[in-house]
Amino acid sequence: MRSLDLPGAARNGLAMNEANNIETGAAASTGGILPGHAIEALAASGAITSARPFVEGQIQPASLDLRLGSRAYRVRASFLPGPLRSVEERLSVLGLHEIDLERGAVLETNTVYIAEIEEHLALPAGLSAAANPKSSTGRLDVFTRIITDRTDRFDLVAQGYAGKLYAEVSPRTFPVLVRRGSRLAQLRLRSGEARLDDDELVRRWSPGARPRSPLASRSASISPAAQRSSAIGPRTIPASSMSTASAPMRHAISGTR
Repeated sequence: MRSLDLPGAARNGLAMNEANNIETGAAASTGGILPGHAIEALAASGAITSARPFVEGQIQPASLDLRLGSRAYRVRASFLPGPLRSVEERLSVLGLHEIDLERGAVLETNTVYIAEIEEHLALPAGLSAAANPKSSTGRLDVFTRIITDRTDRFDLVAQGYAGKLYAEVSPRTFPVLVRRGSRLAQLRLRSGEARLDDDELVRRWSPGARPRSPLASRSASISPAAQRSSAIGPRTIPASSMSTASAPMRHAISGTR
C-alpha cells in the first residue's frame, strides 16, 4: 500500500488554511463532523500523529480508521481509567500478560484485551471526537470500543485531548487473528457542539415552531423527499468486503477494511 502524501497536503494552501481555522477555533462557530480533507490537514499540522505513515483509504470522507499498535494486553475485565489515571496505570494493576502484535496474535472468545492504537492525538481546543466499531468488526461479532487516558466514558475523546488511544477488544463468537495495522474502529472528529440540547429540541419541535416535512406519513410510507435525500434503494454487499475464515471457527481481520 502506498502512503498518503501528507507533507504534500501540508504544502497545499487549502489544507493549511483548514488546519489554521481548526486550531484557531474558526471552524467551531458552526460545529459539525470534520470531512476528510480537514482530517488530512490535522495530520499535516501534527494534531494526529503515528509512528507509521497513514495508508491509502485510512482517511475516509468523514472519519479516520484507527489501527492497532504493536502491543496488546489481556486483562481481568473491562475497565475505565477514571478522571485521575492513565490507561497504562490501570494496566499495571489489571493486566495479566502482554501480547506482541507485530507478527499477529489470536484473540480468544469471551476474553477482554486492551490494545494500543497506532495513532496519537493532540487536538486543538474546541475539537473533540467520537469512535465506533467498523462495520466489518460488527459482522465478525468482535466487541470493540475506544478508551483514552483520564476518562470515565467509552468511545468519547474530550475537547483538546492530547495523548494515546487504546482499543478494548473482546471476540464474542469466533477467535480472531489480528496484527499491528488491523483496523477495528474509526474516529469521527467534531468541531464545536453539533448536537442539540433539550431546550433547542423543544424550540424546534414545539407546536408553534416552523412546520417541517415528516420523513414518513402515518401510513408508514416514506416520502419522496426522504427517498431522494437518503438514496434509498436495493443495496448489494460486494464480495470483496466479506472476510474469509483462515481456519474453522477463526477469522482474520485485515488491515484494510
